[in-house]
Amino acid sequence: METSSVTSAKFKKTPTMTLVMATVGRSSPIEVFLQSLQEQDIVGTGARINLIIVDQNEDDRVREVIESFDDLLPICVLASERGLSRARNIGLSKVEGDIVGFPDDDCWYSKGFLDGLVRWFAEHPEADGLSCRVTDEQGHHSAGGFMSKKPHWITKGTIWRSAVSPGLFVRKELIDRIGGFDEQLGVGAGTPWNSGEESDFVLRGLEAGGRFYYDPDRVVYHPRREMASSSGHITRAWSYGLGMGFVLRRHQYSFFVSVYYGLLMLGSALISLLRLAPGDALGRAAMGLGRWVGWCRAPRGQLTSIQSGMHTSEALAE
Repeated sequence: METSSVTSAKFKKTPTMTLVMATVGRSSPIEVFLQSLQEQDIVGTGARINLIIVDQNEDDRVREVIESFDDLLPICVLASERGLSRARNIGLSKVEGDIVGFPDDDCWYSKGFLDGLVRWFAEHPEADGLSCRVTDEQGHHSAGGFMSKKPHWITKGTIWRSAVSPGLFVRKELIDRIGGFDEQLGVGAGTPWNSGEESDFVLRGLEAGGRFYYDPDRVVYHPRREMASSSGHITRAWSYGLGMGFVLRRHQYSFFVSVYYGLLMLGSALISLLRLAPGDALGRAAMGLGRWVGWCRAPRGQLTSIQSGMHTSEALAE
């Protein structure tokens, strides 16, 4: 592939991509991620990558990892209390780039992946965001379950099969308009709603007139973990279901939609049971039921308010 300048009408200057990574409890996977950044020929596109790591650890494990990558790219390390959405918003408050990505601390990119993204955004000024498929190395869907195999413009009806945060890249202009992530949603939020933050984020973008394209041929790699792979998986699955139900209610999906998505998960629970995987089946059943209960239990006072601390759209634009 020939390298070329990616400056377009959408970019008033040479574009910059900022990756905002929240992390807690991991070190080796971050090293793998940084090694994958070494495989990006971003300089050849005329663009630049910045990395913001929002560290929620109580030790120096992150700084010890990044010491050997000081010459790779500009890396800013910020501290944060626990909470995925809270950490991402702290990172977003420091973003200066044109395009923003949200890698998990255990994902990685293939060679040239980011180069292609920057070119894509330059060639598609009508798009405000790009969503990529997320799989493990064997091509199995991960970090959010099944994703569509067909490319499309994301709508309210297709978002649940086409937007997972490690594969999401968004123009900073849209983030300035809609604000950051709702801090009452997502892992570590301290609420019952331990998922749904990226779906809520994209839905708010769509409601604000933003356009997101889903391209399954662009892949972000993320390890696949079975539902019953760790202790507390039933409680975690339940809270994930509650989060999705909350987001469905907030964005005015009917209860029957929550029933539909709950039944899908209960169906997969039955399949797991037939495969003699009772732990996985229980987790999937808990998530399915959680989607119904989350829709019903979503507090009316929280359905319209976006709790994002000091990181509102105005704060992010400063």
